[in-house]
Amino acid sequence: MPDSPHKSEQPPRKWSKWRTIRLLACLLIIVPLVVFWTRTDPEASYQRGLAALQQRDVPAMHRELQILRKYPKYEPQVQLLRGAVFLAGQDPKAAIQELDRCSVYPATRVFALTLAGEAFCRLDRQQRAIGVLKQAIGFNPRYVPAHRSLAIAYYETGSNDLAIEELRKVAELDPTDCRPHRLLGTIHKEDRRYAEAVQDYRATLRLSPQQPSRQAVLLELAQSLAKLRRYPEALKFLDQAQPTAGTWGCRAGCEYQLGHKSAARQAAMQALELNPNHIEGLVWLGLLETEAGRLVPAAQYLERAVKVYPRDASARSYLATVYEKQGKPQEAREQLARIETDRKLREKFTKLNEQANKRPQDASIRYDLGEIARELQLFRLAKKWYQAALTLNPNHVKAQQALAALPVPDKSPGITAQLSQP
Repeated sequence: MPDSPHKSEQPPRKWSKWRTIRLLACLLIIVPLVVFWTRTDPEASYQRGLAALQQRDVPAMHRELQILRKYPKYEPQVQLLRGAVFLAGQDPKAAIQELDRCSVYPATRVFALTLAGEAFCRLDRQQRAIGVLKQAIGFNPRYVPAHRSLAIAYYETGSNDLAIEELRKVAELDPTDCRPHRLLGTIHKEDRRYAEAVQDYRATLRLSPQQPSRQAVLLELAQSLAKLRRYPEALKFLDQAQPTAGTWGCRAGCEYQLGHKSAARQAAMQALELNPNHIEGLVWLGLLETEAGRLVPAAQYLERAVKVYPRDASARSYLATVYEKQGKPQEAREQLARIETDRKLREKFTKLNEQANKRPQDASIRYDLGEIARELQLFRLAKKWYQAALTLNPNHVKAQQALAALPVPDKSPGITAQLSQP
């Protein structure tokens, strides 16, 4: 029925100031109650604590600990967070005590075992770490931090194949994580599998272009590409890196191989400006001077290289060529003999490396690898293998003595420290 022409529409109801006041009053009461409930709910507090744990946010963990301490039923969760705080505070022994107490409770078991594995690694007890991390994975096969820490433990005991297997699992379970590809690149480069190293270096940069280790990754990627003779690609990544002696040295090699000898000379000189004993700078300048017929400065550069890096094969090879041109056949033969000795050492090192992967519990092989690396003056690598031997056998006296006697102790943080960072 149509509306009566006399019926007028009702005017819209006005929003009075009293209704606004009542609404604000309700909000002032409800919002604090919601915030209070959220902040005092123990389960919500525990979840926030776990999130803080993943980020190593110690102040946030402390805040949640204060809340959880009020709830006796949450004592295992308190122990877990307390252990995490000790671990972040560089007290792995105290951390293990706390984590051991809460590792028997289902709610905290996997987290506790994983953190305990990390703590044992900090104490150079990698075998114990491997055991507890395998337990954690047994309870939760998809828990990424456990696989990540297990990869670290395997790498630090020289079991590269097992480390690679765990790192691939991490990458599969968390495709957004750049860290497993970072360590995979390093392992493949160490094993001279440069094509695989390039793939992983590219992956880590794609996933995190501005990661803390960006400069090191760019240089290692460029070096791997140079080994594959992909010089233009290597130069593109060197262009993105900050200038260091390493990047200038790598650039010198790439430019030389591309026939840009003037650019190669300039890059080699830049390397020596930053580090007067940089091996690549010395070698490339020695080669360039040789080709220019300036044998005296060529010999000087290469003799400096051999003095500082006695085991560098390229420096000795080029120096032998210079000695031949200078009419010094005896000196040339001596250089070639040293190259042959080192070649045999490297072959032995490669074979022992393969055996180490097949025998992950053998400390003696790892000690022998350390000895060869030391003889080749690869001191950082020697340190790794001596430590791997001591991890498997803490009473290995020869490894203890050799580690203490390394002429250039490497105290810089390892690549595995970067892997464990959030």
